[in-house]
Amino acid sequence: MASPSSQNLNVLRRRLHLVALMLGEKEDWNAARLADFLKNETQFRDEEASDSDIDADDGFKKAVRLDLQKHIESTFGLAVNKKKGGRKSTFEKIPSDSELLELLKLYVGFVTFDATRNIAFKKLIRSQKHSSLWMLARIHFASVMRTRIRFTYTTNEMKIRDVVMNPYHLVVHAGTIYLVGRRDKDKTVGPYIFDRIENLKILEEGFEEKVPPVESFFSHSFGAFIWNWSDPVKIRLRYDTALENVMKDRFSHLEPEIKSFADHIEMAFLVHDYESVCRELFFYGERVEILGPDEVRDTMVDMLTRSMSVYKDREKRGQG
Repeated sequence: MASPSSQNLNVLRRRLHLVALMLGEKEDWNAARLADFLKNETQFRDEEASDSDIDADDGFKKAVRLDLQKHIESTFGLAVNKKKGGRKSTFEKIPSDSELLELLKLYVGFVTFDATRNIAFKKLIRSQKHSSLWMLARIHFASVMRTRIRFTYTTNEMKIRDVVMNPYHLVVHAGTIYLVGRRDKDKTVGPYIFDRIENLKILEEGFEEKVPPVESFFSHSFGAFIWNWSDPVKIRLRYDTALENVMKDRFSHLEPEIKSFADHIEMAFLVHDYESVCRELFFYGERVEILGPDEVRDTMVDMLTRSMSVYKDREKRGQG
């Protein structure tokens, strides 16, 4: 018998499966077919329905039927057409883009393996042990309740800093968990790597400033850079057509403008941390060129020159 916690997760998993399958336009699903299909997944094979009025022998099929009749609407706000005996179970209306986004955020946790997120979680467990969940909860509620916090932080240069801040958001970005907030020392807003935070204290002081939406923080960031609140730079790139999919994959989150030509493609996007973009372009060599602006071209040339100098100096020393 599964534990109550795993049973509850299985119920959520089952209802998300039902929603996902019913949204397919090329397949017809009804309660019986959905139940038979879901029983292919291991945790559903011997599942007993949690409702007391359901007979254990055919409990799973009845649980699915109840999901379609009322639970999907009460759980996700999606109304299912109630026509009895119908060959196809459908929704009264298709979910909006915002509703789909929320459903996807829930569903991918059950059907995908996020390797980068797992790495972030394991780093957090190694650094914080059993306090990791407590820290997430306390910082979350400090943000909700507009309460300032204090902690010690290890910088990239291995220096220990004492930080007082107004916590805004917890964000998983590029495989790392960040705490984004407004630092009391210089009133700047930026990210802190969560697993480097220690000695967390919740202060009795509050804060009142308006918190920007979480989506705004990394909207013009290639990496995790958000300290610079000056206007982002518009970079223009030219690259081989063979790199079309690669470039789209790497820069799509910056919502680039893309123009295709016979022998090349051009891309333009806004970004704060253009040095991170330059580092990324190292991988593609002569197949990618920065067209502008000049400050970004000059940065790329300088980075290439300094890198080449290391190897040229070594060659000279070898010849000597």
